[in-house]
Amino acid sequence: MNYIKKYPIIAFFVLTLLWSDGIWISMWVLAIPRFQLQHLLHIHVSGTFGLLGLIGPGLAAIVISLLLDGKKTLFRLFKPLAKWKVPYIYYVYVYLGVFFFYCAASWFAVLLGNYSNIHTLSWLLQNTKAPLFELHGLWIIVEMTIIYTFCEELGWRGFALPRMTEKINVFSSAFILGVFWTLWHIPMIYLYGSSANLNFTTMVIYFLHTECMSIFFAWFYFKTNRSLLICGLFHGAANGIGAFFPMTASLIGQGSNVTTLSFEIVIALLMIPYLYKLNCSQNRPAS
Repeated sequence: MNYIKKYPIIAFFVLTLLWSDGIWISMWVLAIPRFQLQHLLHIHVSGTFGLLGLIGPGLAAIVISLLLDGKKTLFRLFKPLAKWKVPYIYYVYVYLGVFFFYCAASWFAVLLGNYSNIHTLSWLLQNTKAPLFELHGLWIIVEMTIIYTFCEELGWRGFALPRMTEKINVFSSAFILGVFWTLWHIPMIYLYGSSANLNFTTMVIYFLHTECMSIFFAWFYFKTNRSLLICGLFHGAANGIGAFFPMTASLIGQGSNVTTLSFEIVIALLMIPYLYKLNCSQNRPAS
């Protein structure tokens, strides 16, 4: 208990990795996606247990918060989820901004590659399915927003990021968080059949993609006066809207390819000066 109170961030990362990666590695070793139990119980075992792994960051944040100061710290954790009164432009960034980002990245991918099988928007709306409940069409954005808000954002930006910025500068916090975020994802990538596509080049691309996303989230978080709601909406939009743009996807994750990464790096470079500027004002959130 004393160790957790003294090093809550380290405790959070350790518990998150032990829970999530422990489940995913066990599933991979035991070949649970191919386990016959799913036919007997009529459930998708890999999806069900995969979701148990996905809740790791949120679960760790709740457990560590309760151990630190009980209900008081838990209230502090959940309160930013209700912070919806932010300038409307950030809602525009979340949805229209993400949509036009994928449009631009897809257009660039088409210019560089040979994409002869590009489907229409109506086809995508009818055939795109959310991965866990197989919802069709735009419902995929709703599902992903709920899942990523409570499973991931509650932990990464709700618990870890604000505490890290109390010790080190904002940019360094976002970068280190991106490292752990990458490590957290790797067993899941193996689990869902992409291990053959993992090599040094693809892992560098994935690492840079995750770092860019970590910078984006930090920018949204502080620009909206620490609104965790906006971070959750952005996470759901980035993955949900991105699902309708197959030319920007890859087998190691949505947006994890060279064409999309090039756009992400440009945007991240534009955001980094703001994160550095925060360090000159004692990491106070922007108005």
